[in-house]
Amino acid sequence: MEFEAFLDIVDSPRTATTIAAFAFLTSLYVLYAQNRLRRGRRKAHADFFHLPRITLNGTFPIFKDLLALGAVAILAGVFFWGTHSSFIAHAKENISMGVRFLKVELTADWRAGLGDTVVVPAADMTATQDAAVVEGVVALEEGNASDTSSSESVAEGKDTEAEPPPPPPKKSAPVVEVKKEVLVMPPDPAPIVVPPPPVPESAGPAPDVTAVTLSHYGAALIPGTPLSFSVIIKNIGDADAVDSFNTRLSIDEGNDGSRNVTLAELETLSLKKGDQETKIWRGAWFQKPGTHRAEVCTDTANALFELDEKNNCVSLVFTVQGAETSGDLIASNAAMLPAAPAEGNPVSFFVDVKNIGVSRTSGSYTRLKIDDTLLGNYRISSLSVGVSEKVEWKTIWKATVGDHRYEICADGNNEVFETDESNNCTVGTFSVPEN
Repeated sequence: MEFEAFLDIVDSPRTATTIAAFAFLTSLYVLYAQNRLRRGRRKAHADFFHLPRITLNGTFPIFKDLLALGAVAILAGVFFWGTHSSFIAHAKENISMGVRFLKVELTADWRAGLGDTVVVPAADMTATQDAAVVEGVVALEEGNASDTSSSESVAEGKDTEAEPPPPPPKKSAPVVEVKKEVLVMPPDPAPIVVPPPPVPESAGPAPDVTAVTLSHYGAALIPGTPLSFSVIIKNIGDADAVDSFNTRLSIDEGNDGSRNVTLAELETLSLKKGDQETKIWRGAWFQKPGTHRAEVCTDTANALFELDEKNNCVSLVFTVQGAETSGDLIASNAAMLPAAPAEGNPVSFFVDVKNIGVSRTSGSYTRLKIDDTLLGNYRISSLSVGVSEKVEWKTIWKATVGDHRYEICADGNNEVFETDESNNCTVGTFSVPEN
């Protein structure tokens, strides 16, 4: 409390005016003393004892200086007193106007039924000021209610003692509504996908290598067996390919767009205009059931500046059937003519090859043996399910005396992957007597 009282004294206008006046007078005295020193009047205090002495011009030297200082002090006092009084009066007038304005505004709002909600900026009114405003409005309402009750009693001529007005309802503190701005962040922009730059193509004479005629060979499409591939690389451009380039084979197992197996790249040192060469991958891939895609691409590193960069690849789709989805070839209805040959007679053999599986088979060979000696292979085309083909060997063997055995087998070279590999052959015996 003592510290707050000290701050009130220091912060008052009267204290500020006093300090300013003292500083002003001190500065005037310093200027006066310096002026005296410059004029060489170093013993001015001695003139105090010669007050009755009058100089030639009829003045008292010490009195002249004192009168000058007194006049300056009087003028300074009048100036600061007037300034202080004007400041105090102006401040009182502003405070009085502010209180009246606040009172009138709050009373008008109260009577207009705005309730006890006063919308003010949160930073412009403190909790103490809120309570003071509410108490003033409540007191004003009580006075207005009392005046109204008294006027009504006088108008009706009642001598009875007026009943006190009911206590005003308790008003809660005004609700200060502070508007808050919600900062909405924009969504993150979608990432920008930059496509790879196109491979430049030549506008003048240049080579143009391309892959053509891709094929598999070396084994039937049977799971577990190795499969080989070959492709032809041609230069169809109008200039020689003098730089070396590579050719790559990849296998897409399941034909789903992925490269599951990538084989070693084969190099071509150079390729003249119009020339071609064959690239071979022997035993490159062990087969699996399903539909697959083989793809060969040449100039994989874009080492050549070509006329067309979009014709470097070729692909081949093929199917390797599993046991449960394959065909099944059998040899049936085997016969020989004549049925009882004599010594020296030419003999012919006949058989039906049929597909009893669940899917179409590829082409195959049907084999004929007599007494374990191979006499012939007959090529048949692929067979659909339930379709058979008649195979015959006319006068292929000359009968000899003795007992003999023949064997006819469908898929004699084991080229077709079948659901049953044990039912391909049919066997028969016969005798040729002596003449």
